[in-house]
Amino acid sequence: MGMMQLDETDRTMIGLLRADARTSVATLAEKLGEPAIIALHDTNGRWDLWAELRATSTAELSKALERVRLIKGIRHTETSILLKSYR
Repeated sequence: MGMMQLDETDRTMIGLLRADARTSVATLAEKLGEPAIIALHDTNGRWDLWAELRATSTAELSKALERVRLIKGIRHTETSILLKSYR
């Protein structure tokens, strides 16, 4: 089995976790170049992770989604827009 190559994002994440192993996934995501992600949720449904993104416009959302889709390991995404909150 070959050795896995670490990229710059991997090395940065390892450094952040060495500094504070209790760093939340959302904080890691923000510090690794995706500030639009405000929360990540582990799920037991159709998707492995559910990410909440915040954007001030559809253009900003589109750019954030493009960046998310380029993250290594993400194979599929599905987008839903929150229209109204009830509590």
